Order: sequence, then structure tokens, then C-alpha cells
Amino acid sequence: MLGIEIREIGIYNFDYFSVDFSGDGSFSMGGKKYTLGEFTRDIANLSKDYVTQLLMLSGELNVTRRKLYLTGQYDRELFIKVREQIHAIIDYVRDVKPFCFFDVKFSEETADGILNDAILDEYDLLVSGAIPQTEQERISKLMKI
Repeated sequence: MLGIEIREIGIYNFDYFSVDFSGDGSFSMGGKKYTLGEFTRDIANLSKDYVTQLLMLSGELNVTRRKLYLTGQYDRELFIKVREQIHAIIDYVRDVKPFCFFDVKFSEETADGILNDAILDEYDLLVSGAIPQTEQERISKLMKI
């Protein structure tokens, strides 16, 4: 968190949130005001067991992600497993500081938006060849999903 908390006064945009450093020893994020060091303190106070479990959940997701890359082809069951693992991580951190300060609902909606059953059904159709199309059309449709 040091990378966030040493910023100069001003608004900074990160992947899914923006932070406004006010110069009075505080910053605003998501419409709420926090003191500098609050996130670092919260992370430092997480128990070893909690962090270990979070690392294990993240590691399981990373293993599944690698399987997807190494398979080199579409595998619906692996995508479902990724969705479940993302939700397991979100559920684990949902109410714990500092993670509870982030837009957890947005993270859930994003995972569901790209890995929901309707989208996976479209993948199934596109990769099965059930819909006649050129290779370029197929790639173009997959990129849009």
C-alpha cells in the first residue's frame, strides 16, 4: 500500500478506484474519507492464519488460470471453476478491513458478467462449430464476448 499512501496531493486513478489525496493527512475514496496509513495498518493487523488462507485461495485460482492457458482450448468446466474461485475469494475478504472499503459488488458483477452461464453457452456454440462461419468470424465473435 506504500505506493498509494505516498502520493502527492491530487486525484489518482487505479484499476477500479480513484483516490483523492487532500494534503491534510487524509484521502478520499469511494466518497469516504480515510487517514493516511489506515490501509497499511489494517493489512499489518491481519492474522497470519487469515493471510495464509487468502494466499491459498489466490494460489488455487492461479493454478486454474495456468491450466486454462496450458490447455490451449476452451474448457467450460475450468471457466466455471474460475468463477467459483473468484467468488470464494470475494466472500472471504468481503467484510474484512481494508478489503471492505473497495467496491466488492463491482468485482462480483464483473466476474459474473464475463463468466455467467449464458456467456459460457455462447462460447460453447462458437467453439463447437454448430454455427457455420469462417475462422475470422468466429474469432471476431469470441473477442466480442
